[in-house]
Amino acid sequence: MDYPLIINDIVRLGAHPSDFLHRDKNLILNLSEDRFEFVLSLAEEAGLLSTVGKGWRKGENFTELIEGKVGKYYNQLISVFLNSQRWDELPHIIRLKAMGEREAPNKARTFLFSSLREGERRAAFIRRIREENPNFYRKGGIWKLRRERKKPLWDELETKLIDLFLKELEWLNVIKNDENIEFSSLGKEIMNGREPEFQFEKPLVKPDYEVVAGFAIHPKSLYFLETIAEPVSCDGIYIYRISKETITNIIEKGMNPKEILKILKSWGAPDNLKENIKIWGARFSKIKLRFGGIIEFEDPYLMKEILGIEGIKDIIKPIDEKYGLITIDNLEKLKKHLKAENYYAEIPKSWKVKKILYLSEEEKEVLKGILSKLSPELNFPFNVVIEEILERL
Repeated sequence: MDYPLIINDIVRLGAHPSDFLHRDKNLILNLSEDRFEFVLSLAEEAGLLSTVGKGWRKGENFTELIEGKVGKYYNQLISVFLNSQRWDELPHIIRLKAMGEREAPNKARTFLFSSLREGERRAAFIRRIREENPNFYRKGGIWKLRRERKKPLWDELETKLIDLFLKELEWLNVIKNDENIEFSSLGKEIMNGREPEFQFEKPLVKPDYEVVAGFAIHPKSLYFLETIAEPVSCDGIYIYRISKETITNIIEKGMNPKEILKILKSWGAPDNLKENIKIWGARFSKIKLRFGGIIEFEDPYLMKEILGIEGIKDIIKPIDEKYGLITIDNLEKLKKHLKAENYYAEIPKSWKVKKILYLSEEEKEVLKGILSKLSPELNFPFNVVIEEILERL
């Protein structure tokens, strides 16, 4: 059965939320601007993505999609497409606002969809609609285009609208890219009111760290690849490349190396890649930033080893054999020195002050024990900011 590539577009967008920044869509998806806006609009109405300014984020239903509810959400995207009053083809044809009375965009789409005849040539379909239903889009009267000097050729514009409608059905994998209107296997399921079931392909992991996957890859697997590897090509097949940098970056963001290994093992990853991931992840989660300005080491031996690295002993003030004090200004220096020696620390990208008032009782006791070693007489007013306490030391 044909697989809906619009699902893959949505998964790949969800793997790279823009967080208010306008990302270059071509670098992510290699999509045309029209298709990108089409995908994003439908995905937002289906709750799979949400737009923020010029950017986007995961929607409330995104997790359910990548966990396997593909048929359900594919049907929902078709329904959104046919019934959405928000999605409008006209601005994508003339790029200008029009003045006049017309049918709602969703009424035009549902009419065209119900008028499809399998096997009919596209040109014949357009001609038939224009001849049998000349006002399928306009309700009548003469339209005017704002800032347009010449009289608009609405017959031509409506022809372009039908062309775009057929192109959108291709984007949705409902019809094939052909001179004749031919429904895909997915399209036939939709026409019969059924929820399609998909057979997913397992990726192939090669000894050179390249991962090859067909387009019918499970959304969860595609999302995983987007987060642990760099895309190389999506021309007819997905090709990704895993590297030390991609693995360490995602571990640094919070993914457990064991979780990565478990998935890659299920794909039949070669031993050399599995061994390297073990090595790359071995020193993670052993150095943590605690309470905003305290570095915690897994054991005294690791702390001694780290403090022996040139440049680090000057920015960490030891508290005891497992804890050291560091100023926020020195965190980036610490990360740089650690990475140079293949060590990685759990340091949030954007550190925010946490009030002691909001610490758990266990956290309070840990912090109290650590700081009392530096200043035994220190009283702990748990309604002040940690950073203020550290400054007093």
